[in-house]
Amino acid sequence: MPAEGRRTVGPPTPHPAQAGVRLDHVGVDVADLDRQTAFYSTGLDLAETWRASLPNGLTIVWLTSAQGWRLELFHRSGALPGPRRDADTQHDVLGIGHLALSCPSAAQVGATHDRLVALGATSLLGPGPSPGPAGTRAYVADPEGTLLELVHLAG
Repeated sequence: MPAEGRRTVGPPTPHPAQAGVRLDHVGVDVADLDRQTAFYSTGLDLAETWRASLPNGLTIVWLTSAQGWRLELFHRSGALPGPRRDADTQHDVLGIGHLALSCPSAAQVGATHDRLVALGATSLLGPGPSPGPAGTRAYVADPEGTLLELVHLAG
């Protein structure tokens, strides 16, 4: 484990069995599928590429970026909300705390933050310097409280 505040150099060399493995999508359970689909489609320029309603009452929507990554939204009537989190308390509950999105510049962190807030997100931490190796970061909560970190890595 690197010392606190130290950044390791480069990514690790993958085991041959892991060659080519990459993150495909992140799934988020939502209460209002249409509102959240519109929020993410407009706010992050994602296209709805698949939708299905399953016999078990679950509806699934795939939202795909121009780069190929996907956000998968799930909706089931009666699902219970999870604990509300913010940029600090996300680490008080086990599990996924936030979805981080890489922006090509510090200015884009600010522009994306402002765009998402205009679409109904809540600003939790405005654009500013990151305490880690990221140069700039911001946090918003989507209209249902899911945390999104916007980050630009320096250098």
